[in-house]
This record gives sequence, C-alpha cells and structure tokens, in this order.
Amino acid sequence: MTFFAKKKLKGVRDWVREITQFCADSELSFNDCNFHVTQAHTMLKKDDKVLAPTFFKETYNQTSDEIYQTFDIEITPKEYDFSKLNFAFSYRHLEAVLILKEGFFVDDREQYKAQLADYITAFLIQKDIIITSVEQIKMRVDKIISENFTPPCTIMEEKRFIFLRSKADIKKQGFTNLLEEKWCRENYKSPMPNALYAVAEGDPIGFFLKDSIPTSGRNLQGEFIDMKNLHLNTPKHEDGKGDSKEFESGTFRYKAPPEAGNGIRKVEEGQVVKYEADGHGIVEFAETGLRLIDIGTFQQVGRTNSILGGVEKMAEVDIDCPDKTKDAVQNGAIIEAEVVNIKGTVGEKVIIKAKKLTINGQTHQSAVMYADEASINIHKGILYAKEADIDKLESGKVYGGSINVLDAQGAKIVGDSIVVSNLHSNTHIKFCEKLHLKAINGNENQISFDIFANFENREKLSSIIHLDSLLKDDINARVAFCRALADKTQKLKPIIDNLKPVIDRSKKEGFELDAETKKTLGFYVLLLRQIKEQKDMATQLQKLRTENTQKGKAIEKMLGIAKLTTESSWKDSNQIILTRHFPPATNKIFPQDSEMFEVAINDDGTMEKIGQ
Repeated sequence: MTFFAKKKLKGVRDWVREITQFCADSELSFNDCNFHVTQAHTMLKKDDKVLAPTFFKETYNQTSDEIYQTFDIEITPKEYDFSKLNFAFSYRHLEAVLILKEGFFVDDREQYKAQLADYITAFLIQKDIIITSVEQIKMRVDKIISENFTPPCTIMEEKRFIFLRSKADIKKQGFTNLLEEKWCRENYKSPMPNALYAVAEGDPIGFFLKDSIPTSGRNLQGEFIDMKNLHLNTPKHEDGKGDSKEFESGTFRYKAPPEAGNGIRKVEEGQVVKYEADGHGIVEFAETGLRLIDIGTFQQVGRTNSILGGVEKMAEVDIDCPDKTKDAVQNGAIIEAEVVNIKGTVGEKVIIKAKKLTINGQTHQSAVMYADEASINIHKGILYAKEADIDKLESGKVYGGSINVLDAQGAKIVGDSIVVSNLHSNTHIKFCEKLHLKAINGNENQISFDIFANFENREKLSSIIHLDSLLKDDINARVAFCRALADKTQKLKPIIDNLKPVIDRSKKEGFELDAETKKTLGFYVLLLRQIKEQKDMATQLQKLRTENTQKGKAIEKMLGIAKLTTESSWKDSNQIILTRHFPPATNKIFPQDSEMFEVAINDDGTMEKIGQ
C-alpha cells in the first residue's frame, strides 16, 4: 500500500488510458489506487447531448439511441487486495456474474464495502458496462455480504453471484425446467443432458409456455436488442431449438404440454401450464411426460442420467452394478442425494454429494465426494466428510472431522481426530486434536500438528493473518507518508522561524498578514495537522493489530490439546512438524529407527516427546 493525499479527476471517458496517464504523471501505481466515481455523465453519441439522470428510469430501455459515459472520480489509497475478484459475462452481455475466488477476504471495517463497491464499479466500466446507478451497485454489494458472509472471514471455496441482469429477455415457447435452472444457477454449471432432479412436496418443477414472450431492451453495455425481431429471425434447428446461446438447456424438449404422471401435479393457467411435486422423490423427464420415483435404483449411473439437487430432499439412490468390468458411476456423472449406496467402482471426474455415503468398491483418483458420513472400501479420490471410515486409502485425500483409516499409503489425511491402523509410506497427515497410529510400517511420512486441519479454525485464522498483513501495510504506508510530510516541515521551518516576528507583531498590532505569508503559514499548519492525523490513525491501527494478534494467539492456543499417540515403534525418515503463526515458528522432530514415543504440545507452545 502507498499512502497519498486525495486526488480528483473529471470527465474520464477512456478509463484505462486516461487514468493510467494520470497515475504516471502523479507518480502513483494504478494498482495502489481506489477510484471512487462521484458522478457519471451519460451522453448521446450523435450530438454529445448530456442526458438527465431520469433517462435510465424513463427511456433507457425504450430508445435505441447510442450512448456513452464519462466519469468524475476521486483517487485515494487502496487498502484491500481485490485481485481474487472477477466477473463472467453471458453471451450478448445480458447478465454479469460476480466471481469470488478461494482466498478472497471480506472485512468488517467501515471502509471495506465502500472500496469493494468502488473496485467493482471501476471493473465494470473497464468492461464497457453502462453504469445506470452507483448506488444500486453499493446496495448489491451490501446485500451479497450481509446474506452470505459473517465478516471478517476468508472465502474457502469459490462463490458466484448474479450481480447484474438486463431487461432484455425471451421466455421461449415450450417447457422450462425450473429444477434445472435452479441447479445451474446454484452450481454455476451448464445443464446436464437428461438429468434427474430430486424434489420435496410442493416444489415447482417447471412450466410449459404456449407462446414465446420476448422483452426488448438494453444489454449491460447499453446496446439496444430487439428481442422480438431476434426471436422471429433466429434460425431454428429440426428440434425447434434456436441458435441463441442464452437459452441452451439439457431438458427433454416437449412440443406440447407433457403429461403429469404419478406424483406430479399439473395446473393450466391460460397460456401457461405449471407442474409441481405431489410428494418427495426424483423427477424423471421422459418422452411421454413427467413422473416421480420414490427411491432411485440403478445398475449404472452415467453423465446423461445424473441425479441432482437431492441432498436436502430426502432422496435415496442405490446403485448395484452386476458387471464388475464397468463403472457403477460412470465418467463425469453427478449424484446428489441424502443417502447414496454404491456397489461397484466410481469412475473418472465423478462428483457425489450426500449426507450418508457408502461405497462398496473403489473410487477413481479424479472423483470428488462430499458427505456427512462416508464409508469407502478403497479410496483413491478426494473426500470431504464430517465422519469418514476407509478400509484402504491409496493415494487418496480425506478432509474431515473424525477419520478412521485401516491402511494408508501415499495419501493425505486432514482432520480433527484421526486413527490410522497401518501407516505405510509417503503419507501426509495434518491434525489438530488427536492422531492415533496403531502400527507404523513405512517411512517418508510427514505428520503435522496444524490448527488449519479444522475447517472452522482455518477460516478464522486465515482471516486474522490476512487482516494482520493489511494492517501492517497500512501502518507502514502511513508512517512513510508522515516521514515525507516531516521532511517538508523541516524545509519550511527556517522560513516560519523568520516569519515569526512578523506573525507576533500582527497579533499584537492587529494588522493583516500579506497573502504570500498567509499561504506559507497555512501550508505549514496543514502539514502539521496531517502529520498528527496520520500518527493518530497509525496508533489506532496498531491497537487494532494488537487485538487481532491476540485473537490469532487464542486460536493457536487451542492446538495445545493436540496429542499424537502410538502403539508402535517409529521407522526412520519420518517427520513430525509443528507450525505456528503468532509468532511465526516451526519445530520438527525426526524419529530414529525403532524409537517409540508419543508427542504433545507443552506450555511454551513447542512439541514434547513422551517416552513409553
């Protein structure tokens, strides 16, 4: 961070070129600056006429006149790193999706939301998005944070939010699968062809529109799109599907309202036919219509019949593949159900989400599974579970709370409480409460006491470390700025000393100082005031940093309960590691061959060997 006094720039049209030049002239780094739009001016391209602010409410979506914008901005120091923020724009720029990547930091200090809104506004301007309301952007930022995060926090997995959506739209004739739309929106994935979806009673399934409803308007870049004309002139394929990338779907395409089978309610309301669930289960979209399956029983599940959205819908899926030469769950399939029972192999790039997961077979190394409770025979993929029970962990990864593994080879295990019956070689284990090793039969293993092994602690401590770095940079920047101001006061002090008799006489005799003397004296007083303000702010920030550090120490202190116990002697070339962050420190123990001991954390925060 570089600290500097506020600067102003008016009438910016070519954002990147003009601001880059301004920063170069002012000896500032573009990436160190926060750009706050104080006013946006919207003009007609044909005659540069300035449009009234009411333009966006009254005529923006009705007229096809081309427009452009210029911006008045204030430039101040940027305190936060927003590099893990990005946007994805839909085809024709009808929708903008905000992407927050893993590691993105959300703070609770007052200036955070303002700087985030400024950064987003500047990002959108650089992408030629028309800014219809800066206040609406601020409100959207505030809503996303308040509904999805509890600051201060660090995002541990990528999240996406629909941020802007244009008025231009086409609700096409035919069937709209609301289950599919909801799943794609929540998972930010394209539709899965011929997928099955889980529902609870009363859930809306979809609707059939007898006629298309096009709504014309502007896209996010201000270009007018005549959706009615577009719809009429879009080439159609044999299946009736148009070329528009906006409306691709994986659902079976019905030419007439589909029939409602068992467990489906069908209601006709004029030009719209609505469908909803009359029970819980899995909806199957077939050529003849829709029907509800109570429990999904399959011999195989492939990508084209994935089962989606069922973790909270009481859906149960049983898969028993009699042909052992084939995968029970095939390449790229997704299964989401409350209970999943699989007899057979889980194939490449499979994703499974469940509350209770049982796999009587083997998982591929690229398969990813999420569960509250998981039981797996042979695991080579990636598993996230609150409780995990694995017979053979071969090059697989397990992240969770309570983890029990019979045999571990070339694996990674991260959890609160871990039991490994047979530890072979090349396995990395991180734990924060308890690790019990029954038999150590290999070497080149790395065992870490790590507070980050607990997901909640990892999120909290990551935020504390992130904030500590921000505060440190902020304090250093302000101190450097004070030094620069102090150098200026030192240069002015001899001049002020020479003017002091004149100033004293002015006060005594009541005459007014000349303009040049008043300007010099005012500048000197301003420098002294700025130095005091920055020193006071640096002191406040240092106090905040101290409080933040104490929070970090308190979390790391929780690692004091952690203990490594064994029922076996150690092999040579294994490592036991303790890493601390407040203050930064690393301790290591290298067990010698046949030595037998356990390890705990002593009062001074270092590892202690306990003989047996």
